[in-house]
Amino acid sequence: MTLPLIGVEGTRFGYLLALREVDRGARKGRHFLCRCDCGAETEVNLDHLRSRHTKSCGCFHREATSESHRRHGESHGRSLTPEYRAWKEMIKRCENKNCERYPKYGGRGIRVCDKWRHSYKAFLADVGRRLSARHSLHRIDNDGPYDPKNVEWQTAKFQMRHASHNVVVEMDGKRRCVSEWCEIMGISKKVIYQRIAIGWDAVRALKTPVGIPGRRIR
Repeated sequence: MTLPLIGVEGTRFGYLLALREVDRGARKGRHFLCRCDCGAETEVNLDHLRSRHTKSCGCFHREATSESHRRHGESHGRSLTPEYRAWKEMIKRCENKNCERYPKYGGRGIRVCDKWRHSYKAFLADVGRRLSARHSLHRIDNDGPYDPKNVEWQTAKFQMRHASHNVVVEMDGKRRCVSEWCEIMGISKKVIYQRIAIGWDAVRALKTPVGIPGRRIR
């Protein structure tokens, strides 16, 4: 069994936030699903992340000095502001069938509201500037549209806790993801995920004091 790489999930590599490992086959190396600051998700080879060979979903290099960017005042030298890049890429992955990420967005019915589709200024007025470099575009309902009620800037920590792959555990009448329980209880996430990886029930993994050796459940 391949154990999870502790310390990669939730780590930022350039404009990319590593969400979770994905299986691309042993010959292709280890890959992680990442969310770019523009809001797009892409799968990146772990070696490329660590070497900084790949820093974004590709949006950083596209059309950096076009007339449209200069007109909106969203270009600084050869780079775009994160807000403008997020707006452009949001529309592209929802409407351009040639975009490699289209199947996960437009291809499954994710749409950009008309108000934002036709106006970057309207998009910026609704979502505002991101609060820090730790924030990226986040859809509250992952199956919902890009519109003012469903989009906000959020931190990597928040997005990791609310990612669909997160394990939610109910204890003492409360439901929280594993990482949040670990923070509350003062337990190392590394220990808990290692216990889960060898077959422990999540509740048992959290409630068993650290230091007690784990055994594979038959």
